[in-house]
Amino acid sequence: MDIRIKHISIINFKGIRNFEADFGSSATEFRGDNATGKTSLFDAFTWCLYGKDSSGRSDSNFKLKTLDENNDVIYRLPHEVEVTLLVDGSEVKLRKSYNEVWKKKRGSKEETFSGHTIDRYWNDVPMSDAEFKMKIDSICSEEVFKMITNPTHFLSLPKKEQRAFLTKMAGEVTMEDIVAEYPKFAQLVADMNGKTMEEYYREIASKINRIKAETATLPARIDEVQRSLPEDQDWETIEAQIADKENTVAGIDGQMQSASAAYEEANKARQALYKQKSDLTLQVSERTTRLRQAALTGYYSRKQEYDRLTAERSHLSIDGKRLSMVDDLKAKIDYCSDKRTLLLADWHSIKARAFQAPDESNFVCPTCHRPLDMEEINAKIAEMERNYNAETARLLEANKVDGIANNEDKAEAEKRLQEMELAIEADKKRITEIDHLLAEFGDMTMPQVSVDSDEQIAAWKAEIAKIQADIDADNLKAPDLSQLKAQREAIKKEIADLNAELLKRNQIGYGKARIEELSTQLRNQQDEIARLEGVQFNIDGMKHALMDKVENTVNSMFTMVRFKMYEQQINGGEAETCEALVNGVPYSTNLNTAARINAGIDIINAISRHSGVHAPIWIDNRESITTLIDTDSQVINLVKDENYKLLTLVTF
Repeated sequence: MDIRIKHISIINFKGIRNFEADFGSSATEFRGDNATGKTSLFDAFTWCLYGKDSSGRSDSNFKLKTLDENNDVIYRLPHEVEVTLLVDGSEVKLRKSYNEVWKKKRGSKEETFSGHTIDRYWNDVPMSDAEFKMKIDSICSEEVFKMITNPTHFLSLPKKEQRAFLTKMAGEVTMEDIVAEYPKFAQLVADMNGKTMEEYYREIASKINRIKAETATLPARIDEVQRSLPEDQDWETIEAQIADKENTVAGIDGQMQSASAAYEEANKARQALYKQKSDLTLQVSERTTRLRQAALTGYYSRKQEYDRLTAERSHLSIDGKRLSMVDDLKAKIDYCSDKRTLLLADWHSIKARAFQAPDESNFVCPTCHRPLDMEEINAKIAEMERNYNAETARLLEANKVDGIANNEDKAEAEKRLQEMELAIEADKKRITEIDHLLAEFGDMTMPQVSVDSDEQIAAWKAEIAKIQADIDADNLKAPDLSQLKAQREAIKKEIADLNAELLKRNQIGYGKARIEELSTQLRNQQDEIARLEGVQFNIDGMKHALMDKVENTVNSMFTMVRFKMYEQQINGGEAETCEALVNGVPYSTNLNTAARINAGIDIINAISRHSGVHAPIWIDNRESITTLIDTDSQVINLVKDENYKLLTLVTF
């Protein structure tokens, strides 16, 4: 798509009061001294399309309006930019106006400024902001437009954004591309299994570090195992000593078991006596309980009735809360009586109201202040009387409703008072009755019951005493096995010590096997480190091949600019960058203005070829540049020239 400016018309935009110009199809030159509006011309063009100045600031962040000599805004001026484009030869007219809104507030004679509106037109058709943007984007996106109209824009972007755009233009260089050129890397790519080179390199480096960390400890671990090995002994003699001592322990266990069996038989007979005594004691307790329950049967029935009457009296006690409720009900009845008197007085007062017609002189026209006709006066007086009588009727009805409600409240309170006084009187009467009944019970202390005279209990107690005497006479003692136990424990300790010595034989075998295992592991890990370092070497080789391929692919798109896509790190590695070079000189250092602008045009040519869009290139400070490189885009030269005190279009 080829975009060219055919015509521009500007009214009151950043100091440009009224300006219009026709553009040449290939090149146009504007001359002017400082502050004549050269840059403002570029700003007007970009604002008309995208609502931003040539630096990318929106209209709310740069001074669009015309200022006076004191740098103050001149209000009530129209602000408008109209641009006629040729898009693939077809004419498209864009117009945007920035309008002040002035409103007169309520009660004020003067208008006040209240904001702005922006009107947009596409071929004289009004458009909303969204519609206008959609139309513009259909010609060229704002991102690409900035890059292909301003030679300095692309190289002012962060290096990361430059690199991303160039990589997208050149097309991604894949590992498959490298393998096609260098088949020796085919196995490496297969081993990566979808990982990036950076990811795979980090994986290999992590493995090397982990293996080296493990390997570094292996010699010390082997030496530690070697030094911990015990000396060889006569293991058969130790095994014979263990067997002899275990036989001795078995003999001691037999002696202890015989002594314990005799004690167990005697203890069974003793436990039988305890069981017999326990059964008799339980029988005494059960018969004692039955005899006492029989003796206290009459007492329990009297006590139950006594407790019931006591609980009933406690429930019937008249508390202060009920008495307080009685006082509240009496107060409410008195209040209702007083309110009825007041309502009757109000009713008579309302009933006595009479309508008084106002003087006829009060009836005048509110607009011209002339007296009204008698017919109009009589109609208004009649209306006033109807309203007055209606209000009197409403007041009487409201008084009646209040009176009925008051009477109902008083009747309800009198009814509740009567019910509560009757209930209190009934409770007082019942309390008196209960007090008389409780007085008749006399002393309610539980009587003492003795079972000592019961013959059965006495017989059981005598038998219990005899059994206890038999238990006390039996001098049963557990056998003293302490000497045998001590002898047994001493021999068991000797056996444990011999077994501990015997374990050293296994320790020696385990240690020698562990030394061989660690030695094998050391050899294997050293071999693995060598293999992994070889993989790293291959990754570095492939990475360099990829970097060369990326740089060559990117730089093939330009004629004079070369991009350095990687830079050497102090640690020997390569880091991604994006440094533009012209004849080996970095763009960001010592390039002169002409080289910078031509480098920018070279980049614009490449982006235009890639995007398929050519747009006008605006070149500021054109006086510093002798020769521009060739471009298919329209060129607008902005030349500082002290001989031109006004912005002037110079034709060729």
